[in-house]
Amino acid sequence: MEALQPRMTVCTTLSSLEARQARVAWTSAFAAGLRFEAPFHAAILDAVLEGRLGSLH
Repeated sequence: MEALQPRMTVCTTLSSLEARQARVAWTSAFAAGLRFEAPFHAAILDAVLEGRLGSLH
């Protein structure tokens, strides 16, 4: 697997949601910041931030 580098485009999934494209904004050791191509719906963002994404249907 290739190491993430700033400005790379990646495809990621969160729980059972569809895959979303994002661009790597920064990297540090074992973490990376992503800038998603399209914003998340407010309810999805709330679920991610509150750690309850798995409960959405």
